[in-house]
Amino acid sequence: MTTSERTIRARLTTHPDDPEALRLLASVVAQTRSVPEAETLLRRAIAVRPRHVLAHADLTSLLCRDERSGEALAVLDDVIAAEPEKIWPLSLKAAALDSERRTKDALQVHKQLVARAAHVAVPWVNYGHALQVLGRADDAAVAFRKSIELDPANGFAWWGLANLRAARLDERDITSLERALESASSDLSRAQLHFTLGKALGDHGAFARSFRHYEHGNATRRTFAPYDAEAVTEEVRAAGELFASD
Repeated sequence: MTTSERTIRARLTTHPDDPEALRLLASVVAQTRSVPEAETLLRRAIAVRPRHVLAHADLTSLLCRDERSGEALAVLDDVIAAEPEKIWPLSLKAAALDSERRTKDALQVHKQLVARAAHVAVPWVNYGHALQVLGRADDAAVAFRKSIELDPANGFAWWGLANLRAARLDERDITSLERALESASSDLSRAQLHFTLGKALGDHGAFARSFRHYEHGNATRRTFAPYDAEAVTEEVRAAGELFASD
């Protein structure tokens, strides 16, 4: 038993109905031992606090990983039926459907989300990705641009737009991207903006500037996603030895 697990269990000894402690213990248990025990703990947390968003998110994820997505969706549908005005269960349902590659079903939920939270940038990005997967590139571009309109420094939306084959970013987009870099709120968003600028400038033939942004994007990405070329080479070599032709 780890130190963190002992600490959480000690908390539950004196506060057995602490929903956050139950959720945290479930997270530890799911990683080290038992899915059924983790599920029981999460369902207890939800019973104590029926609208515990993180507990629902963890339970949904746990059930989907255990190939029980139908049960996960049923849990969320119960919340949606009980409190139809809430946004978060719809968001969790869309994410669960996306993770199960049920994009057509997910698209209907994404439509509801953008209708009910039209002023929020993130649902428009997710809607755009679903449209892109289904081959509706023009509609996806509209969704990504709506997200950018709401949050001009949204790296996810810019990178989604750049990845659409039918989309070509113009000079105004390049200017907007350069301005967005000045206000990017995270390294992840900053890296995505650099990569998008690299793509846009390359499409316009400005290759020297394009590669500078690719370099900056990769340097920024390494701050949160380190890359070890030798380790990858060794992994590929080991895989080649294991999966021989016979």
